[in-house]
Amino acid sequence: MNCYFHPQAEAVATCGKCGVALCKECEEKALMRLDGGKGQALCNRCSLDEAQANVAHDEAWIRKRLVKVIVMAVLVVIGAVVYTLKLTELPLFTAFICWLIAGIIGNIGVEKKQGGGIIGMIVTSILSPIALVTNVIGLLRTLPLYNQDRKMLETVKLAVNN
Repeated sequence: MNCYFHPQAEAVATCGKCGVALCKECEEKALMRLDGGKGQALCNRCSLDEAQANVAHDEAWIRKRLVKVIVMAVLVVIGAVVYTLKLTELPLFTAFICWLIAGIIGNIGVEKKQGGGIIGMIVTSILSPIALVTNVIGLLRTLPLYNQDRKMLETVKLAVNN
């Protein structure tokens, strides 16, 4: 079997996605690989698809996390202002409700352990400012990965177009 891209060269591997034959040169110079860059080589077309999928996934995740962080921040601040300035007859209760909602929003999409109940809700509401900080940290940690994935996409686009 010969390489799909270099018909004169003998194939030594196949693309990890589409299965086309790859010669030694194509396998060694693969732009992307499965298993975090350590696995089977991908052909240029599949590398482009993979790079585009990575960027799209990162963009969706960042967008969701940003909305979550903004909503949580607004609720935490409202709770703090209501409690500090005593804007209601029950400022602690109002702040607790705001923080409870912020904590619940902060935990959307987080894998949960069984149980929790009322105690879990109370802890979640008290710790919602901390949950806000952890969500911001998660967002900030993802941005460099997103930038790296965008650079990889540009690299793959250039290689595929040449």
